[in-house]
Order: sequence, then structure tokens, then C-alpha cells
Amino acid sequence: MTRISIQFLESTYPEASPQAVRECLRRACQTLPVESILLGWDLPPALEEAVASEANQQGAALYRWHPLLASDSGAALPDEWKTIGANQRAIPGFHNLPEFTFFCPNHPAAQEWMNTCIEKAIRRGIYQGIFFDRMRWPSPTEDLGEHFGCFCPHCRALAARNGLDLALARRFVVRLLADAAGAQRLIRALFAPETEESPLEDFLQFRADCISRTIAACSEQARAGGLAVGLDCFSPGLMRMVGQDLAPLSQSCDWAKLMIYPRTFGPAGIPYELHGFVHWLEKHYGLPKDDGLQFVRLASQIDPTQPGTFEQETALAKTGSEAPVFIGLALVEMENVNSFSDEHLQADLIACKSSQPDGLVLSWDLWLIPPRRLERIAQIFT
Repeated sequence: MTRISIQFLESTYPEASPQAVRECLRRACQTLPVESILLGWDLPPALEEAVASEANQQGAALYRWHPLLASDSGAALPDEWKTIGANQRAIPGFHNLPEFTFFCPNHPAAQEWMNTCIEKAIRRGIYQGIFFDRMRWPSPTEDLGEHFGCFCPHCRALAARNGLDLALARRFVVRLLADAAGAQRLIRALFAPETEESPLEDFLQFRADCISRTIAACSEQARAGGLAVGLDCFSPGLMRMVGQDLAPLSQSCDWAKLMIYPRTFGPAGIPYELHGFVHWLEKHYGLPKDDGLQFVRLASQIDPTQPGTFEQETALAKTGSEAPVFIGLALVEMENVNSFSDEHLQADLIACKSSQPDGLVLSWDLWLIPPRRLERIAQIFT
């Protein structure tokens, strides 16, 4: 039987009373064999305790859903922690939201803050696991000059200790951005290794090593406190561009969620990320949209408009993961972000099942998922 986890209460909804959230969770557990609940951050204690009590009654493990490398309180973190782009400026967050503004995992103060947050989750005493979200570098797709990093002093110092000149790597990136051919080379390198040694390839490996090392350290701390660990990962074909390498990451978790979102025009959504490159190439280099789309699909080897995306991406993950892989399903309709019909959902669920994942993570979140969609999942997967 497919293992099922559910993300719940990403934010506090006005009508979400303790009794109401218990009833919502109870209905889901009566429909599906829910293994674990991934509970959102910055919630009132009364809601946390209500969900913890109901999860315990339903025999489901409770994980803290934790944005590791971004704010977990809706408040901006210190500017000096922010990641730095190739233009030597702080990388802005998606819509400037604190929870999507990333800080550098190599900043000592940020590392202390991460450790403190994990320790708080352990001491809270209601969790059996922790689910690390935002465990990556900022996505560079919107603008490679502004969003591709990090080149901060702490990264430069760490790179130097490992024999990498980050100033040289930044200058190499800037030279590539001088014309369309160089920009296209940079995009190709974000999806597949360069065929020859280059400062760019060395920098991309450094980024991945930083994320893997950070997750290893955070997971070790969480596990020492008795918590299981789940990871929120980009779709495998997109992982390299945000510094995620599933092979080492899977050694530091109990399972990994893959955000294979073929219809989502928001962060981590496959069409959103790919079209970001297309718009950027058109805006900065005058590359016609159709030509840009053809180039990006060829570079990424992903076309979410065609059948087979779930199968392709899941197979790619299974070749590199030592941990069980769960497919994330974005089940909430959001205008201009995630739109789909019941027929689309049926097709996606069938494709998802044929991919033979180890589990599913129902996303964005349970409070907003129509019950009929849970029933459809039950019909196909149980």
C-alpha cells in the first residue's frame, strides 16, 4: 500500500479553530491511510496541540513542517544573512516574502539560528519528525544575474579553504551573461554537468556540497533528538539548479518528497521554473519566446505539457536515492498558480501510480483540499 503524508496548516486560517482542525484531519484519516501529518510553522499553540492530539488518536506521526533556509515566522531575517547574487547584491525573495527570502547556510549566525529552531522543535515534545522545506539555494530562473548565488564573504571563505576561487567563478558567470550564447551555456549547466572542467562546474558542485552538508548536520541534530527527517525537494530534473543532489541528501533523511508539479505556476512548479528562463532570455537577449521554450525544454529534458513527466522524474529520483521517494501532489486550485480540472487530476493520479513511488505527500494544504479529491486518491491508491 502507498504511504501517505499530508501537509496541514501552512498558515492560520480565520475559521480554523482547534475543533475544526481536528475534524478536518479526522475526515482525511477516515478516507485515506495517513501515515504522517506535516504541520505548518508559526501556529498558535492551541492549534498545534489539537492537531497533535488528533494525529495521536489516528495513529499518524506528527512532523514539524519547517522552512529551513528562510524565515519561519513571517518576519524578515537580518539582511547580512541573505544570499548574494552574481551582481553582488542580495537575492530578493519571491514577491519579497520573508518565507521565500533565502539566507546563506554558510553564515555562522544563520547556522546558530537553524540549530536553535531545530532544538525548539525537539523540546516542543509533540513532534515525531521534522520536514525540512526551503532546503536549497534561491531558484535562479527569474534572472541569472540577480538570483544565481551565493557569492557572500562566508561562501568565498569556505570555497577558498576547499581550493575554489569564488571571485574567479563569479567573473566567469558574469562573462557568460554578456551574450545570449553564454547565457544559454549557463542554463544548460544548471541542468547537466559541463563536459569539461570550468569554474562554473566547480561552483555548481560547491553549491550542492553546501546544501548536502547543511542537511546532514541538521538531520543529525534532529535525529539525536528523536525526530525522523523528511525532505522537500525540487523535481529531480530541476534539483541541480537549486543545489540539491539527491544521492547525498537521501543519506540524511527517512524519505524525500519530490515536488513534481506539472501544472503549477509558482515556486518549484515545473512550468513556472522553466518559463522563468524563457522570459529572461526574451527580456535580456531578445530570444523569441517559442525559440526560448524549445531551448529550455531541450536543455532540461522536461516538457510538462507531455505525458510521462511523473514517470520520468520519479525514475530519475529512484536511480539516485537511498531513501524512499514520495511524490508531492498539489491538490488545491489557486488562481493563476495551480489550475486543473477533475479530469486533469484523474490523469495525474494514474500517471503518478504508474510511477510506483514509495509514497505520496498531499500538498498546499489539507485545510483547502476538497474532500472529493481525497476520495479520488483513495479510489486509485488504496
